[in-house]
Amino acid sequence: MDAIGPINPVSDSGNRYTLTAIDYMTKWPIVKAVPNIQSEAVVNFLIYDVVMNYGIPKKLITDSVSNFIGDISTNLYKFLVIEHRKTTSYRPKSNGQVESFNQTI
Repeated sequence: MDAIGPINPVSDSGNRYTLTAIDYMTKWPIVKAVPNIQSEAVVNFLIYDVVMNYGIPKKLITDSVSNFIGDISTNLYKFLVIEHRKTTSYRPKSNGQVESFNQTI
């Protein structure tokens, strides 16, 4: 999972960022425009756009930024029994599939 932004111009609905998740097996992308990328937005994206539509992922790979590793996010990963893997800082190839997809957006 990854985030892009801030994006200019801002959308009519006030969205400045996108959150992206990719199923590593099928390569299916899930993308949502959001107004911010705080932990609450990340958790809502994971619950309503990923889990509710596709089920609970077994593993989740993210950057080591605070919105993906904060208390709210970490508690959700534990509650849903999701193995959370953090990539090395400044090494986007560690999460290559989502980073490659983000370039096409």
